[in-house]
Amino acid sequence: MTAHTKGALRAAEAIMNDKHKIRTDYGEKTVYGIADLIERETGLPELLEACKDILEWIDVSGLASTKSGGSGVLAYNGTEYNVVTQLRQAISKAEGRE
Repeated sequence: MTAHTKGALRAAEAIMNDKHKIRTDYGEKTVYGIADLIERETGLPELLEACKDILEWIDVSGLASTKSGGSGVLAYNGTEYNVVTQLRQAISKAEGRE
């Protein structure tokens, strides 16, 4: 069995509504089959990895500046802050932490 993102599993559980199997255009599916279908059709795992890569790139590319005092903590201003916040929220949601 392939590992699924927690977001896809939560969505699949909501779709299944406590049923063991449901019938789809792709045949009978369990919760894991529905999660697989969600991920395959949306590209969620690839999108999640791309978001993580972009966030890491922002952190190391110089788009983020370090706070004064040499604490080494990255600080974001304006648009960068909004983008970083959105990326972190999306990653957290897909990984089931939100």
